[in-house]
Amino acid sequence: QAEKIVLFPSRLLRNKGVIEFLEASKILSKKYPDWRFVLAGSIDYVHPTSISLEDINNFIKIKNIEWVGHQTNILKLYKKSSIVCLPSYREGMPKSLIEAAAVGRPVVTTNAVGCKESVLNKKTGIIVPTKNIDKLAQGIETLIRNKKLRYKYGKDARIFAEKSFDLEDVKN
Repeated sequence: QAEKIVLFPSRLLRNKGVIEFLEASKILSKKYPDWRFVLAGSIDYVHPTSISLEDINNFIKIKNIEWVGHQTNILKLYKKSSIVCLPSYREGMPKSLIEAAAVGRPVVTTNAVGCKESVLNKKTGIIVPTKNIDKLAQGIETLIRNKKLRYKYGKDARIFAEKSFDLEDVKN
């Protein structure tokens, strides 16, 4: 059973859109206090675009923004989440978005290379411009406000995943 969770499943790197996710979450957490905005990933201390522990701590002071760190069983967290968000600047083929589709979760992502190929805009998720906090927040809010749309996109995401990706790569 999905909970009111928007999940960011990635290393906490600026080029994965973590700052945009956190800023959008800050905006939405005021409007939707019953929703949780969850970062599931580790800080990559050697990566030049990693955010700092101080950055994270400033955001997780906000009541419904959480950091759960690296998850060994991320699929369990996908299943608990209602929306998956990866506002990356560039990807290969993002495993996290394929996993979200395989579990039947709608996605909010960017029009970046890799991301836009893993989502059917307005069918399995919502694609927004990169580095645009307002559009990202609007995309997430569209799905927060419309449970039927979340369900439809999630169902269509699962069908899309079955047709487009080798789901043997995604362990249940």
